[in-house]
Amino acid sequence: MKVLIVYDSVYGNTEKIARSIGNVIAGDVKIVSAGEAVPSELESFGLLIMGSPTYGGRPTQTMQNFIDNIPCLK
Repeated sequence: MKVLIVYDSVYGNTEKIARSIGNVIAGDVKIVSAGEAVPSELESFGLLIMGSPTYGGRPTQTMQNFIDNIPCLK
């Protein structure tokens, strides 16, 4: 199964967690920052994992922009 891990990280901690998760998942894993992720490519993946710091109970603006552009959520 193809897995996409999308993260946003302010101080680098969320990126470390995303990479650690990616390293233990068997199969085809792609790890990208939310600013580099392309929502239209999601159809080619069987699993999406997202991680972001939260501020005021919300993801970072970069992660929210990625989420807002996911085609199936529009």
